[in-house]
Amino acid sequence: MSRWVAGALLCLAAIGLQFVFEGKASAHRLNLITSDIEWRPDEGVFDVAHRFHLDDALTLLASLGAGDGVLDLEASARLLNYMEATFGLATRNGPLEFEPFGAHIQGNTLFVYQRVKLDSLPLALEVSSQVMQQLEPEIRHQINWRAGQIVRSHEGHRDSPIGWLVLSDPVEPESTPLNSDQVTRF
Repeated sequence: MSRWVAGALLCLAAIGLQFVFEGKASAHRLNLITSDIEWRPDEGVFDVAHRFHLDDALTLLASLGAGDGVLDLEASARLLNYMEATFGLATRNGPLEFEPFGAHIQGNTLFVYQRVKLDSLPLALEVSSQVMQQLEPEIRHQINWRAGQIVRSHEGHRDSPIGWLVLSDPVEPESTPLNSDQVTRF
């Protein structure tokens, strides 16, 4: 093999390795936010626990003005306000009002807690999430819903929002009918 061919192959290999390493260096760690929504009938509440990988948490905290990554009282308040503005639950009677419950970092995970009080388990919930979509457009959001022994999951992202989740069989009709193309059945 001539030196010219060997040199060209070596250059092509170097360029290929550069693309491989650049892709790995810029890859997002998990690209996923997980929210666990649990119905607690004894208390009449939905407890919501959002989980972020620490890399995402640091990006989010920096965008909220907590660039040092410390989750102090002010950063926690900003984070809870952000979650209230970007994550929502609604029944057919309208949006549900969250009660902020707290936030903390444990290991490589940021946890954010919210709570919603309800008289009874609704037939369906509409889940809306724009969490981190301005910062990480490709981020996915997995919703895990639990009531007793029943666990259901659904994943959404910017191009495929989560929408309506049917939670139980209807006992009484609610005021506004669901549009069938908005319903995700489990």
